[in-house]
Amino acid sequence: MPFGRGPLGHGRAIDLGVSDVQGAVLRPGLEPDAKELLRACGLSAWEFDNLEEGQGLFAPDAARADASYVIDVGDGYAAYEKTLRAQAPKFLRTTLAKERKLGRDAGEVRFVLDERDPEVLGTLIGWKSAQYRRTGPRDRFAKEWIRSLTEFLFHTGAPGWTAGPGRAAGRRRGRRRG
Repeated sequence: MPFGRGPLGHGRAIDLGVSDVQGAVLRPGLEPDAKELLRACGLSAWEFDNLEEGQGLFAPDAARADASYVIDVGDGYAAYEKTLRAQAPKFLRTTLAKERKLGRDAGEVRFVLDERDPEVLGTLIGWKSAQYRRTGPRDRFAKEWIRSLTEFLFHTGAPGWTAGPGRAAGRRRGRRRG
């Protein structure tokens, strides 16, 4: 189970505040007792903020659960848009209006799957850092290890590192005491 250890055996998910998925890495079918697992890790508590869906081990200790956002384009964008028109017409209208406004203000809007231009990544990081500073959360990219990890993953280019259809995890925040 990946974690960082703090004072008094307090553990935190190793990527708390950065990763969209946290939890124990277990063999299929293995369901240990959470208290026993923490004890075996030498932890008195384990804090997390994005527990992997289906991780029943720590789910009872979540302070809250939030839906994760997902765009399922497995059947193509046209099918996704058709579903949105039926299930969330106001959201779709608002989103398309924002896209048109962005196009008027900044130029052509286009989507590129698995962009590999380092300048584009730099621009995106700059925009996200500015958003963090403007809205209040700490700027995660101000931490060198987060920026370096992001750049490393960007340059990896290995199979499985590209964007693609997937299943969203439920988001849970909480703390498990040992």
